[in-house]
Amino acid sequence: MYVQARHLAAVIRNARNQLRRVQLAREQIASGNTISPDLLFDLTRDLSSPVMLDPAEVQAAIATAVHDTAEQEAVESVVGRNAAGQVTEGDVTALLDEAVICAAAADPNSASARSLADRWLALAALLDLPDGETEEEIALRRVVIRMIDDPLLVEPLTFLRAAVKRRTISTMKG
Repeated sequence: MYVQARHLAAVIRNARNQLRRVQLAREQIASGNTISPDLLFDLTRDLSSPVMLDPAEVQAAIATAVHDTAEQEAVESVVGRNAAGQVTEGDVTALLDEAVICAAAADPNSASARSLADRWLALAALLDLPDGETEEEIALRRVVIRMIDDPLLVEPLTFLRAAVKRRTISTMKG
């Protein structure tokens, strides 16, 4: 329930910001001015994209999905390996945000989904995620499976999983 409440609060916050932008645009038009390019861009983005994910929400979803010490150590290990700062929370959140948008189209075979899958796989390579059946990999897989059940992340993560699976299969065939 907590995650759902936080998600709804984010939706309300986003809707208020969108409403402010619409009101500002109406005021600019009413006063005989043109809408600024930045405001026009923001209005266009508001129309085309769903609520974006906040890095804190993603962190909370990870924390909720971690159930034991082994899983916590696996998550911390991945973060620790990235201490050089190759990948930021913003990088991960930006890809998840794009997954939200792509998931709305519901076609994991589309060109945008393939591109997203390629960038997600490249990001995973930078994170140096464990591969195979090590204890760390199994623990991380359990965390990710639980995250897929999170109402906030279910759509983008399920879509990403399907897109990456299809991309991996098409790469092996080609």
